[in-house]
Amino acid sequence: MHAATTSLTSKEEKMGNPDLNEFYTRYIDALNARDAATVESMIHEEVLRLGVPYPREMALWNPSK
Repeated sequence: MHAATTSLTSKEEKMGNPDLNEFYTRYIDALNARDAATVESMIHEEVLRLGVPYPREMALWNPSK
């Protein structure tokens, strides 16, 4: 199994609906504000896309680059 799928902290493992709601509200607010620094801080260092690992930088859209 890939490290990104097995390295969850106890907080992540126990994240419930109120935590998810608060997280996604902050995430959507940051996206709407185009606050790239906040969005980047909320995304794991490695993301999976169709089961293939990618670094966070490839998951972010940055119009200034």
